Amino acid sequence: MHLPVPIEVLLSNHDLLIPIAFFLGILLIITIPVSGWLARRTGSARWLTFMFLLGGAGVLAITLPLHVNYYGFLSCVIQNPLQAANVWDSQNYLNAVLYFPVALFGHLVFRRTFVTIAILASGSAAIETIQMFSDRVCSTTDFIFNLIGGLAGIITARILVMATHKTHEQRLGDERHTDSVAP
Repeated sequence: MHLPVPIEVLLSNHDLLIPIAFFLGILLIITIPVSGWLARRTGSARWLTFMFLLGGAGVLAITLPLHVNYYGFLSCVIQNPLQAANVWDSQNYLNAVLYFPVALFGHLVFRRTFVTIAILASGSAAIETIQMFSDRVCSTTDFIFNLIGGLAGIITARILVMATHKTHEQRLGDERHTDSVAP
C-alpha cells in the first residue's frame, strides 16, 4: 500500500521535476492564446490575464497527480483546520503561497471578489478531490490554506486598486487645479 505524499516531499523528488516542468510547459503554451481571449472577454490587460492563467497553470502543475491509482478505497483527511492548523508548517505555508498570485491577478482581471473566491474554492475542491484518487494527500486543511492564500491575494489586489485609484484621482485633481489657475 502506498502512503500519500505531501507536496514538500513531492517537490524534493528530483525525478518528478522533469514531468512537472513538461506539464507546466504544455500549460504555458495553452495559456498564451487563452489569455488574449480572456482579456477581450473581461476588458482586462492581456498581461494581467496571462499572469492569472500562468499562476493557475503553476497550481495545476504542482498539485495535480501525474498518475491516478485507485486502491479500492478513497481517503481524505477531514479535520477541524482551526485545531490542526499550524501556519509555520511547510505544507500549510506552501498551500497558502501557491494560491496568492492566482488570487492577486484573478481579482485584478475579474474585478469581483466573489467571482475570484468562487474560482479559487471550486478549483481547490476539485484538486483535493482528484488527489483522493492518487498517491497525494487530500486534506481539508490544504483546502483552507489554499483559501487563506487566496484571500491574502485578493486583499492585496484590493489595496493596490485603491492605492492606484487614489493616485489617479489626485493626478486628475492636480490637473484640474492647474487648469483653473492658468491665465
